[in-house]
Amino acid sequence: FSGTNCVGGAAEAVVFATGSHTEIGRIAALAGRRPASDSPLERQVRRVAYLIAVIAVAIGAAFLPLGVAAGLSWAEAAVFAVGLIVANVPEGLLPTITLALAVGVRAMARRGALVKRLSAVETLGSTTIICTDKTGTLTRGVMHVQEVRGPDGAPLARAGHELAEAAARCSTADVTARTGDPTELALLDMAADVGV
Repeated sequence: FSGTNCVGGAAEAVVFATGSHTEIGRIAALAGRRPASDSPLERQVRRVAYLIAVIAVAIGAAFLPLGVAAGLSWAEAAVFAVGLIVANVPEGLLPTITLALAVGVRAMARRGALVKRLSAVETLGSTTIICTDKTGTLTRGVMHVQEVRGPDGAPLARAGHELAEAAARCSTADVTARTGDPTELALLDMAADVGV
C-alpha cells in the first residue's frame, strides 16, 4: 500500500501491486523456479557407481599387460579385460534400491502418505523439519490473522482502517457464505474486526 488520501473525510488506500508482483508473489515465484535436486540416496548411488566404474576400468586396464605376459594375444587379453569390467558392474544394485524404496512407499501409504517419486521416500525419511503454509492439505482450510505489522516492522495493536478497507476491497471471497480463498477470508475477518 502506498499512502492515503483524505478527501471530504473519506480515506482511500492505494494498492500498487497484486498477484505475482507482490512480496508474497515474488517469494512464490522464487520457490517455484527452484530446480529439482537429487535426493541424498541418488547422490550416494551416483558416487558409488563412479567408484565402481573407476575400479572396474582400472582392473581391466591392469589385466591387459598381465594377460599378454600370461601368454594371451592382445586381442584375447582385451576381450578378457572387457569381461572383467562387465563382471564388476553390480547388476542387482538397481533392483535392490528400487525394492527398498518400494517397501518404504508401502509403509508410508499405510500411514496415509502419497509419494510421487520413489526417491522422495528416502528424502522424506531423512527430513527433520517440515515448514508449510499449505492451508487445507494439512489443516482444516481455515486461516486467521495473528499479527499486523506497520511499515517499520513493529507489531500494531490492530489493523488500521485503511489497511482493512483495502484488504476487503481487493478480496473475491464471500465472508457471509464462507467461500473463497482461506487467506482472503482471514483478511475479511480481520477487516470485520475493525469495523470494515
